[in-house]
Amino acid sequence: MSDIEVTVPLAADAAHAFSVYVAGLWWPPAWSEDPERFERLVLQPRVGGRVLARYTGGREDDWGEVLDYQPGRRLQHTYAHASGVPSLITAEFVDRDEGGSDLHFRHGGWTAENDQDRPMAAVWADQLDVFAEMSERDPRPPRTPPD
Repeated sequence: MSDIEVTVPLAADAAHAFSVYVAGLWWPPAWSEDPERFERLVLQPRVGGRVLARYTGGREDDWGEVLDYQPGRRLQHTYAHASGVPSLITAEFVDRDEGGSDLHFRHGGWTAENDQDRPMAAVWADQLDVFAEMSERDPRPPRTPPD
């Protein structure tokens, strides 16, 4: 099954956009089990780190594992689904010579076992536009997200 691929032009440089991405505040609450209490996506900044949904009150749901973590450049992680069979998300940030950067986003790892989860992923282009807007106005300097 083919990957879902989206390229998003960003006004921010790659290092800043990467930091906003891994901070996880742009993740849609509707994609969680409890949208009203969802706070953020947590991406632990290391290979082998966990991908977690964090909720008010301290609850966390384990959504996957970080497979590649190159600060300012590339992140790859698994992503759990209702089917129980994870898919694979890759986000690569590339600076442009004329300023800004591009996010090359790929959601793959689709199989017959998790294909029923694929319709949710069809809205990535819209959600990544939300991320792009947040990366442009987020005043925080680039930083490493908390564990």
